[in-house]
Amino acid sequence: MAARILIVEDQNAFMLRELLELYGQFEFEIVGDGPAAMEKLAGPLPDLILLDLRLPGIGGLAVLDAIRATASCLPVIVVSAYGDKRTRQEAAQRGADGFFQKPVNVAKLYRHIRILLAMQTPHQLEAELTLQTEGRQAQLIAQTRRLNKLKERQALLGIDAPPELLIEIEDLEGEIKNAESLFGPPRKN
Repeated sequence: MAARILIVEDQNAFMLRELLELYGQFEFEIVGDGPAAMEKLAGPLPDLILLDLRLPGIGGLAVLDAIRATASCLPVIVVSAYGDKRTRQEAAQRGADGFFQKPVNVAKLYRHIRILLAMQTPHQLEAELTLQTEGRQAQLIAQTRRLNKLKERQALLGIDAPPELLIEIEDLEGEIKNAESLFGPPRKN
């Protein structure tokens, strides 16, 4: 079975796909922005992701963070025109498995893809995704409980609620909203 590669790229994705097709048989899916890439994390995962950093909607580093939160062993190769040292280091710190600056040396990229795919074991991604989703669901439930307690405290204090409490509520609401966009609302046991 051909490896499935998701290309997250708003420009020149078709050229990249065509160049890689010259070297080997892959199945490709292309999305052109960050939100579409995030949606792909909810369905069957690809075998590898090629990720641009400059994307409309949600930037590539935020997408990389979401990938790592969902499936930490899913190979992700950053392919970007912005290859300065700081950008490369940040991508590596966030879990990128490789960084290729545009214009890409396709032969080197192909070799790197083959190495990363060879390191994958069958069902490794699916098992990890299941465990992480269950763990994230438990964390989401705990966050929701904490948010409810903070809101109760805010209601009791009324206008005398300290600014730190309001900031914590706002931050927690944002975290819960982001998690729910990736994993759905918490399941009731």
